Amino acid sequence: MSSIHRICPECGSFLTDEKTCRDYFNQMLAWDFEDPADTGRLHHLTVLCYCLQHPDLYSSEALEGAKQLLRDIIEKNISAQGLLKKNRKTLAPKGRTWKIKGTLENHGEYRSKIKWSMTASEVCAHGLNRYNELVQKWAESIYEDLKTSGNLV
Repeated sequence: MSSIHRICPECGSFLTDEKTCRDYFNQMLAWDFEDPADTGRLHHLTVLCYCLQHPDLYSSEALEGAKQLLRDIIEKNISAQGLLKKNRKTLAPKGRTWKIKGTLENHGEYRSKIKWSMTASEVCAHGLNRYNELVQKWAESIYEDLKTSGNLV
C-alpha cells in the first residue's frame, strides 16, 4: 500500500496518507479536553496557532487581532486565557462590529507568503507526552515566521 503525499494549500504542511491539517487540529483538541487542567490550559493557544496558519478561517479583522494577541502572548508572556479575559468585552458579539469567522467575502490573508517552520502535524508527531512543550514552541515559531515574512508589524 503506497502513501499519498500532499501539501496543505494554506500552511504548506507536508501531509501523508489520508490525514489533513484539520485531522491534526482535531487530535490536539481531543488532547486539550482529555485533561483540561494540563493540556487544556493551552487550548486557546492551540486554536490561535492553527487559525493563524489557516488564515481564511478568520475574517480580515480577526486575523489582525489574532496577530496582535500572539504578539502579546510571546512578547509580554501573558497566557492566552489571561488576554481573552482582559479582552472579553471587545471580543464578545455585542462588543464588536466585525465577525471572527472568515467568509468568502471577508477572510484573512497575508500580504506575503509565509514559509512556516512548524505546523500542526509536527506538534502531533511527538504525541501527548511533548504536547505542552511543542504548542509553546509552535506559537513562538509562528511569531518569528510572521515577523520574518513582514506580516507582523
